[in-house]
This record gives sequence, structure tokens and C-alpha cells, in this order.
Amino acid sequence: MSKLIKNSKLSNYQLRKIIKYFALEITSSRAAHELGVNRHTTDRIYEIIRVFLSEYEETSQTFFNGEIELDESYFGGKRKYMSGVAV
Repeated sequence: MSKLIKNSKLSNYQLRKIIKYFALEITSSRAAHELGVNRHTTDRIYEIIRVFLSEYEETSQTFFNGEIELDESYFGGKRKYMSGVAV
């Protein structure tokens, strides 16, 4: 049986669980805690899944319909403690 991700130190069981947690919309931090792996590892796997999903959607013939939800996005904000800085 070959690895799901080549040269990965994670077992296929762990990778499948991470994919399951992604599908269940469980946060990367929580998935890492449940599996006993580093959060950065699950972040990386979540990012790989998102890239594959976006590439698939770009190549498919269908377009987005209806409402689109973005996950874990940051669109700016107001800077705090800007004393002494010229604006």
C-alpha cells in the first residue's frame, strides 16, 4: 500500500482523519489536538486540500451558483497603538 502523500511522515490513517476533519469543518488546531500532531502539519494539509479543490473548480465546466462562503479570511482592520506615526 502506498502513501497518500509521498515522503510524508504521517500515516495514511492520520491523513484520512485530517481529510475527514476538513470535510466536517473542524479547525486545523482541533484536528491537530485530536491526532496528536503539530498544528502546522494540519495547516499544511488543509492548505493542500484547499489548493486541490480550487484547481478542480477552475477546471470544471460549472460556475459558482448562489452564496459563496470564505473560511478563515482576514480583510484588514484598524491598526492599534499608532502614536507617533505620521499618517
